[in-house]
Amino acid sequence: GFYNQALGGAFCLQEVTGPDEYSALVNNNYYTNLMAQKNLSYAVTVLQLLQKHDPDRLSALLQRLHLEPAGFTAACQQAADQMYLPYDEANRLPLQDDQVLHRPLWDFAATPADKHPLLMHYHALNIYRHRVSKQADLLLAQYLWPSAFDAESQRRSYLFYEACTTHDSSLSAPIFAAMACRLGWTGHAYRYFMSSARLDLDDRQGNTADGVHLANMAGTWLALTSGFGGMSAENGHLAFWPRLPRQWEGFGFQICFKGNRIKLDIHGGQATYQLQSGAGLKFTHQNRPVQLSPDQPRLVLPLTAAKDAARPAKSHPAIKAVIFDVDGVLLSTDEEHYQAWALICRQEGIYFDRSINLRLRGVSRMDCVDIILEKASRTYSQVEKEMLAQRKNDAYLAAVARLDQHCVLPGVVQFLQGLADLGYRLASGLTAARSAILNLILKFL
Repeated sequence: GFYNQALGGAFCLQEVTGPDEYSALVNNNYYTNLMAQKNLSYAVTVLQLLQKHDPDRLSALLQRLHLEPAGFTAACQQAADQMYLPYDEANRLPLQDDQVLHRPLWDFAATPADKHPLLMHYHALNIYRHRVSKQADLLLAQYLWPSAFDAESQRRSYLFYEACTTHDSSLSAPIFAAMACRLGWTGHAYRYFMSSARLDLDDRQGNTADGVHLANMAGTWLALTSGFGGMSAENGHLAFWPRLPRQWEGFGFQICFKGNRIKLDIHGGQATYQLQSGAGLKFTHQNRPVQLSPDQPRLVLPLTAAKDAARPAKSHPAIKAVIFDVDGVLLSTDEEHYQAWALICRQEGIYFDRSINLRLRGVSRMDCVDIILEKASRTYSQVEKEMLAQRKNDAYLAAVARLDQHCVLPGVVQFLQGLADLGYRLASGLTAARSAILNLILKFL
């Protein structure tokens, strides 16, 4: 590194590659600079401890390295104090690197799903010239050192970098899950957690036959413990802020910390801490200081929502719920409508094809019957028409019951999850029988 006079003498690291594999050889990668700053500060602490408690050992070590004690300590401290951490004042946003805002955004809309991971289908230089990330980078820095960022900075970073991250790396989803939990967005967190947990079970990257993703499994554990468990151990202090996603009745895990084995169970609205072994320890539960000891090995504490939990956006106070139509809005059911009408026409001996089906779009059910009967060889009474309409609806509902997540239109799950995170209630403006269609979507949130 060097002291860059153009940046007021800030210590800069040039031509480095941080965690993101789609951003290579950049200047001042925030993650790299922050980790260097923390390591330099820690080196100073260790030097001072050795100077105080074992000066002979320190002298021998520095002689082997051809370093002068006072000068080396001062150099480490100065570089740490003047480390450059790129930040955009206008957007109040920590920057992944110096040029991230100057690179054009990758055209995600024009990139087919089968063209991922990008590096397998596009030249590396093409990728490096765009704003696109393979995995969490700036967010990984925030995950490791939460005290270095305020809640608003973490919220802005999550929203900005999520929009340009492909998650082509199996290491990405766990960090996004943990960060979403920290922000109080358990819906986002659950979606990323399940993507990570089921990566090899569902062969989501199409390469499980080559071996399981062990690092991703470790990331899934971190997403559970540090994310939903809210566990952190910054500067040697253990803390928890548990959150329970609505999809679960409860969860639990065990850890060892400073010779103590602790079991944490989350169920309903409370957290149970159990000291399994050890002399005991102090920690915090949702910022509340507590203690486990052999005399008091069990604590049952209530879960409370964070009063300052950041929101993805501001909700409108006058809106309490959002009611959706479903066909063509949330789900793509064109084929199910076509097949239902085709079945009825085959049973009735009426000619029907896709060109006729196009005329049925946006038309009421009874008007659809009249269009179809234009090809009928006989006249139908009103009662018969109503029976045809009912038979078609029954066939359609039977087809809908067999649908899976592939029928959900692009962006719907994320949009509904955003509404849920804002506290809105969701409903469909359908009959009770057809509301099952909305339930199909909600189970993927």
